[in-house]
Amino acid sequence: MADLIGIIDPLSFPSAMPKQWYLAFDRIASPRLNTFDWEEQRRLYRQDSDVPAILDELKHLQDKGFLSHVEVHPPKNRSEELISAAHEQLRHANSIDFAYWRKQMDERGDDARKSFVLEVSAWSILAGESFARLASLALNASTNDNYVPIFDNDTTSYAAVEGATRRVAVMRVVMNELPVPSAETPWQQLYEFKNDEATTRQRLRLRNWVRKVATTSSNERDIEDELRATLADYEEHMNLHKLKTQTSRLEWAITTLAELAELTVRFKFSAAAKKLFSLRQKEIDLSENEMKAPGREVAYIANAKSKFD
Repeated sequence: MADLIGIIDPLSFPSAMPKQWYLAFDRIASPRLNTFDWEEQRRLYRQDSDVPAILDELKHLQDKGFLSHVEVHPPKNRSEELISAAHEQLRHANSIDFAYWRKQMDERGDDARKSFVLEVSAWSILAGESFARLASLALNASTNDNYVPIFDNDTTSYAAVEGATRRVAVMRVVMNELPVPSAETPWQQLYEFKNDEATTRQRLRLRNWVRKVATTSSNERDIEDELRATLADYEEHMNLHKLKTQTSRLEWAITTLAELAELTVRFKFSAAAKKLFSLRQKEIDLSENEMKAPGREVAYIANAKSKFD
């Protein structure tokens, strides 16, 4: 199956949510990452309370191979509006005199830092989002993988330019539902969760759901309503079944532990083993029930929420 790959330009790194993206995508690709100066960016944002930590997490993902550079050749004779907007925003971003701003922040401190964020970062992030959109167009047209631009702003102008953005709208809705793990959440916990065999199956079902919804609906409000209704169906079903399972476990404990003790004392180990097997069977019943649960296509989101919300 084709990979689901998020696209982000380095200009948008200050607004990144690396841990959530790790949950959402198979990997992250970034045009122009091969020219990104991590240390320079850390120095520019060293007084910011959040950005240096975000950059450290992104660098960690790069070291793990989850975030990587991708070569992009913009499509010709299409999306001129998007290309024009991206270059205009990039013109503003490229006009930034970073040496000037470093000097200002050294001399004026917090006031200069706030001006830098307001006047400079906004243009950089806008340009980065436009180039991520442009990169996704080019890569989706030339590869078998599914590339989704990651950005914060409304997709209306993008949708008007490119008709194949329904999957972008669906993924925006999905990411709004996925939890954002806290800074204290260890990466190892995320790795173990995502690489779990059952979780992997849930991710594949969610991807199929995204593909299906993307072919039937283009209105983000409708997609949001469908996802929440599907999640509610799944969670209601599983909560009810877990309640029944907990009740049956209690009944099993009350009625069976005494029998187990008696059978063991009498050396009737075969009968005792059968009693223990009945508990294992209840665990299997829970897994089989999940396989039949309504809304199981979005079980990955419910599972992630229960772990990281």
